[in-house]
Amino acid sequence: MKKTIIMLMAILPSILFAQTKENFTVKSKIGNLNAPSRAYLLYQVNGKNVVDSVTINNGAFSFHGNIKDPASAIIVIDTKGKGLNTLDRSADALNIFLENADIVLTSTDSVSKAEITGSKLNDDSKRLRDLLKPITLQAKAIVAEADAAPQAQKINPDFQNAIQSKYKFIQLQQETMMKKFISENSKSYVSLIALSSIAGLSADAKDIEPLFNSLSLNVKQTETGQAFQKRINEMKVTAIGSIAPDFTQADTSGTPIKLSSFRGKYVLLDF
Repeated sequence: MKKTIIMLMAILPSILFAQTKENFTVKSKIGNLNAPSRAYLLYQVNGKNVVDSVTINNGAFSFHGNIKDPASAIIVIDTKGKGLNTLDRSADALNIFLENADIVLTSTDSVSKAEITGSKLNDDSKRLRDLLKPITLQAKAIVAEADAAPQAQKINPDFQNAIQSKYKFIQLQQETMMKKFISENSKSYVSLIALSSIAGLSADAKDIEPLFNSLSLNVKQTETGQAFQKRINEMKVTAIGSIAPDFTQADTSGTPIKLSSFRGKYVLLDF
């Protein structure tokens, strides 16, 4: 089944936004496309997906809107004008940050190759991508090595362990570089997004909280920053060595029992 471009929205960070006066514009000149070609802008406001679209005239199109905090967005080009739902992941698309700025996109052929100017956040994002480019190339090389291996070698435990070790090594390199970027760019919203990437699903609050605290107040007070602070607080509650949150559960006879009533005793929880 053909996957639609709407699935690209899944890579947007889970960010909540509050409306304010109109404060961003995106002006673009991409090749020489004309109607029925259309451009789409996908982002979020107040937790809701926003899909804006305009007709392309001689390669030119523009968007404008209202956001309180910076937002991750995707611009997608529908060259045939048949509708967003007809497009798949091969469509010409570009990930950008929206902010209080006049953002300009320029390219001779495709939006995916567009140069972005007029936006500090997108400048910061490019610097981070450039910093991580050697790591990205190493990761691609490891994938190519694994794919090129004979089938007998692919299922060999020693080969699999070697590949995993290489992945782990470059992941540590990537994390080190991202932490360096965060420490040197404490006022950038991109640093918060980078920190969210480092945090992953099994982060340790002891490692993450100092990096978060190093960010500027303006970054931490964004909706994304507040949500991340809440996440850190939740990490602390469930961290190894922390006191387990109290709760009440019925025993086998139906009698409610509090976990705290076993304080000082060994307890086995069977879920």
